[in-house]
Amino acid sequence: MSELSVMTPDGGSRFRAGTAWYASQRVTLSPENTSARNNAVVRTIVGAPAERLVDLLHAFCVHLDPAVDVWMRDLRSGRRWRGALLPLPDARDVIGRLRYTITAFGGIELAVYTDQDQLTITPELLLVIDARTDRWLYHLDAEGFESREVPPDPTWRPHVVARKRDAQLEETLWVAAERLGLEEVRG
Repeated sequence: MSELSVMTPDGGSRFRAGTAWYASQRVTLSPENTSARNNAVVRTIVGAPAERLVDLLHAFCVHLDPAVDVWMRDLRSGRRWRGALLPLPDARDVIGRLRYTITAFGGIELAVYTDQDQLTITPELLLVIDARTDRWLYHLDAEGFESREVPPDPTWRPHVVARKRDAQLEETLWVAAERLGLEEVRG
């Protein structure tokens, strides 16, 4: 079984030691990706069972500013939505409502961000944190995550997602976008 896949054959011990990890490095963003003068960020990739990562995203949002930007993308349909300066409680509510959808389907990208921090659930069901400081490492340590030098190679990639569109998934994402007042990004 891969290090990214932490289910045991009997489904037990999903949150055992060593199954929740993070790898962190300092990276420089390209100038077109940021308006800040200092383009250096700490990028942390977090791996654990998908349910735990979405719950962690929901919990970590508490540490963001009261107004956040949100980006959502469905790889199957190609639809993308975005919203700016949304109330944090509303964003957290939608994340809570989407957690089962995200973990069941995969292939969905959801990012909540400010000018200092970005928390993203990737289509591969990893949590990626980009931040101007290393404060998230302390939160991950407190949650019992194990630090690694580099993340393991992924065993599942979005291009393997069955590209067949799913009406239930599309409806759920559309309702979430409506609830937050996200605008659909065309083109």
